[in-house]
Amino acid sequence: QPDNTGTVSGNGEYPFGHSVMLSAEPAPGYYFVKWVNDEGVESYEQSFDIISQKNLSYDAVFEKQTYKVQVLRNQEQETEAPKGSGNYYLADTVILAASPIDGFDFLEWSIGGNIDYNVLVGMRMDGLGPGFFIDIRDRPQLRFVRGVTYRFFLDGISTAAHPFFFSTSTTQENPDLFAGEFTEGVTNSRGGMGPVEIVVDESTPNSLYYYSGSQLGVGGNIEVIDPVDLFSQPSTNPASLTVIGDIAVHVLYRQTPIFHTLFLEAEPANGGLVAGAGSYVH
Repeated sequence: QPDNTGTVSGNGEYPFGHSVMLSAEPAPGYYFVKWVNDEGVESYEQSFDIISQKNLSYDAVFEKQTYKVQVLRNQEQETEAPKGSGNYYLADTVILAASPIDGFDFLEWSIGGNIDYNVLVGMRMDGLGPGFFIDIRDRPQLRFVRGVTYRFFLDGISTAAHPFFFSTSTTQENPDLFAGEFTEGVTNSRGGMGPVEIVVDESTPNSLYYYSGSQLGVGGNIEVIDPVDLFSQPSTNPASLTVIGDIAVHVLYRQTPIFHTLFLEAEPANGGLVAGAGSYVH
């Protein structure tokens, strides 16, 4: 619950004493919070087993996840910071607005810049061990956008014993083997204190995972998104942006062109022809 926020498995009729696995999977833009049964008992494990002994009803509770929009500024060419930065839900529409100073004109909106996360290690919400908390969220599913750089600032205290790395492997059998480690565009892989940085571009796979090199179950998964139809019109100001994940954008300006007019006349008027009169950019 609410409806259309995720899927669950495990529904059905089972014989007495049968072991049943309940599993919840959030829809894009949502995260799993907890299970609650009809007796009010809560469980924070996303998947767990129960023994069929009586009729029971369970609800999986999901909540909307917020995503960062960071609009970077150019102080030398603006009267104020561009508008639009903030936290939004997936598929929200954000209005971007820029204010160039005299002598500069708006050119276009462009993808690029840094998104920063603060990372620490704490006890997972399900109580089953440590997990990476990213901006105070327990092992969130992240959505990267190609063209953006993502920086993970590890606190260096709780994270010191958990080398942070990116991987293409869906599973971790032996954490210290760093299976599937992905290092292209990555700085400080396996770091215990931040920042660990990744430049997401065309070479980045569509799916990644962030793991600890010392323990299982500490990390989470990452979906990498192509920035298709991101802006309503990238060359208009204001413009609208559709939230597809954590994204940084910046505004480009150009110097306002200065025109000079050149006047030419023949003297006397019928004495000949002249060419080259007109307006020219400085």
